Amino acid sequence: TELKDSLAVRYQKQSDLAEHVNNKERVDVNALGDALSNAREYGVQVWNEPLLLAAEAKLDALQRLAELKAALEAAAAAPPPPAPVEGEEVPEEGEEETPLKALARILEATEVSLKKLEEKKVLLSPDLNVTETVEKAVALARPPEAAPET
Repeated sequence: TELKDSLAVRYQKQSDLAEHVNNKERVDVNALGDALSNAREYGVQVWNEPLLLAAEAKLDALQRLAELKAALEAAAAAPPPPAPVEGEEVPEEGEEETPLKALARILEATEVSLKKLEEKKVLLSPDLNVTETVEKAVALARPPEAAPET
């Protein structure tokens, strides 16, 4: 009976995690994190490792999107860097990360994370405005003259 109960609990944890991964409207980072943690605790990876990998990818993407949105707001609110004055030496940039550099770094990590999510065929809610957020970040972090040619 103990074995039967533990298998039933593992199955329930797998079902809970599958609901979080497969339902694109389930975008609560804490709830997904808890479901993932519970699934690991009860050994769901033994039965369905791809599900855990998909859950990890979705969790990472959601966390990175939240970070990207915050960086986008910070970069948009930051004053632009001063234009160089002719005849004046441009001081070397210090080690301090500007909001724009932070945005570019976070954008790159977010794009990698979203690509992994796409490879796992996990969808996110349209309400998250993923495409719009990434496009705004690209426009701010990679102005047209600095954008890499494709």
